[in-house]
Amino acid sequence: MDAISLLRAIAEIAEAQQHHPDFHLYYNKLEIVLYTHKANGLTENDFIMAAKIDDILRSKGILWSILLQHWGTFIQQVSIWP
Repeated sequence: MDAISLLRAIAEIAEAQQHHPDFHLYYNKLEIVLYTHKANGLTENDFIMAAKIDDILRSKGILWSILLQHWGTFIQQVSIWP
């Protein structure tokens, strides 16, 4: 699965959840940032969305490379390799 297809799959889930992550697409990776601006931090919705993203990645056999918290922002970074 290429990065654009992955982004679309995650965007469909985000639309259904009405919780939209920020996407940053680079040459060989897709960075997904979950953050609730209204709460100025993380909420339960961010963790629910992260679990749904993880389900998509696992179902496609994609192993994400980094899961970290930086300045109160939950970042899930996915490396896409052919």
